[in-house]
Amino acid sequence: MVEDASSTHTNPNHTTMSIGELTGSTLTEWFSKDTSGTLTLVVDGNKTTANLAGITLYPYQGNPIFSTGNTGAFANNGALTGTLVFYKQ
Repeated sequence: MVEDASSTHTNPNHTTMSIGELTGSTLTEWFSKDTSGTLTLVVDGNKTTANLAGITLYPYQGNPIFSTGNTGAFANNGALTGTLVFYKQ
């Protein structure tokens, strides 16, 4: 995982992740950094699996448009869990 950048990554080893929620004019969001962890994709035919365990996302405080929801408990780092499965048709 790498930190979110304003330009598109062209290196396949650089993956960024973010999660956000917009409620009214409040935006709560977390982003990856260089220290977030490793995302491994396993491809098996038409099925791709991504294990999210061990990936840390960090709270973001700098959105110029919305007020931040990353206060109190939401100002802490987040830990991803679970597995994403994608199928190609």
